[in-house]
Amino acid sequence: MTLRPLALSSLALLALPLAGCPRPQKDAAPDAQAAPVASASASSAPGSPCTMQAPIVVDRGARLETGLTAVPMGDAVAIGYATGDGPRVTMVDGSGVHAANTDWSHVRDVEARPGTGIVRHLLRVTPLGVRGGKMRVGIDLRDVQGTGAAAKTSHLRCGAGDDSPIVIDDDYLNFQDPSEDDVASYPVKDTAVDYQECRTFGDADEVWAVATRVRRASKDNHDLLYEWMVDQARGQATVHDPVIDHREVKPAAGKYPKVEHFFAPVGVRVSGAGVVLVARDQGSLVVARRTSLLERASAPTTMWLGAAAGMPALAERGGTVLLATTEWQKSDLYASSFPATGAPRKPEKVALGDTGGDPRDSASLDAASDGSILVAFVDGKAPARRLRMVVLGGDLKPKIAQPIDVTPPDVNVGEARIVSLGGGKAMLAYIDATGALSSVTASCKY
Repeated sequence: MTLRPLALSSLALLALPLAGCPRPQKDAAPDAQAAPVASASASSAPGSPCTMQAPIVVDRGARLETGLTAVPMGDAVAIGYATGDGPRVTMVDGSGVHAANTDWSHVRDVEARPGTGIVRHLLRVTPLGVRGGKMRVGIDLRDVQGTGAAAKTSHLRCGAGDDSPIVIDDDYLNFQDPSEDDVASYPVKDTAVDYQECRTFGDADEVWAVATRVRRASKDNHDLLYEWMVDQARGQATVHDPVIDHREVKPAAGKYPKVEHFFAPVGVRVSGAGVVLVARDQGSLVVARRTSLLERASAPTTMWLGAAAGMPALAERGGTVLLATTEWQKSDLYASSFPATGAPRKPEKVALGDTGGDPRDSASLDAASDGSILVAFVDGKAPARRLRMVVLGGDLKPKIAQPIDVTPPDVNVGEARIVSLGGGKAMLAYIDATGALSSVTASCKY
């Protein structure tokens, strides 16, 4: 794998808290199509410390599998998501919302489209920045052939949509369900690898990606080696120590256990301290620190919570990293904070004050200017998944007695994000089961 150094100014956030949109912007870009917007009115439950504005519909037909990715750009927030027509970016600022003119010409016009019997999955759409009057987007996708137990990845790519991919895998090798005999026949070299996961980071000028690659570990055994890699461009100079972390998997009775190492990575840039990355690893969380040049800053840390960890959420405040996560099919919320230049702290259970017991997922958090931490999550099972929020102090203890309902009972929420607006206000955005992308403004007293 080949890499080249990355300047600090080129780093951007991945999976940042997501802002919604207050009202439509009057003067959208000439080549941009305004997103549909619903009217809003204030509402709140009696005695609630928070007042909710009625939801504003930003767009329709959003793909839940792609989810929501947001990147701050100056005074605005760029929201990346996907519909059946491809990747989209909505720009949100204090005056309103409009659809950006995205550039994904290389994926659309140059790269091969999926063939018969192959389903294309958009993993993430990441706004990168404006270049040449168009919004660059990171496009992470996977083409899958077959269904059920026979399903196999036939193509994986990550990188900017208007340029050649950083990570691409069309090789015949596929380590998704190999036998020991298969692995024994594979050579031990970097060209005999299978990429199973990747995510794009970057800005308008430079782009980089992290990826999970699998290969035979050694000529002396048949173990599989899972490596979490960082890459910026193929065919360039090398970043020192590009392997973020690794795992070795041994066969048993000629087969290998089903594993998911270094999946669904998220990250946050910290000024003067490089990048903090977090990924799921067989239910645990792995936290890694890299320098501004993407070199190793310290050894990675693995954290097991007692049950399989859900999708992590990251934020940064004044050099402090905030981490939150849920557990698979559990009702608890876990959170921690630690210096960006220090050792990560294992998330601890937050005493939320409710006794519901519903499964809780899609955790998201952001830091407010007063030191409070705003946290959103989705509670319940379909078709009754509701968006809720809490406010924590710097000590990670709740400032509100119980979680507050953001969406009404008849809305079935899939994924959500939260961002602080200051002054006790927050913007929450979510995709519901109908594919509508909506936002809500919450005003809280605590």
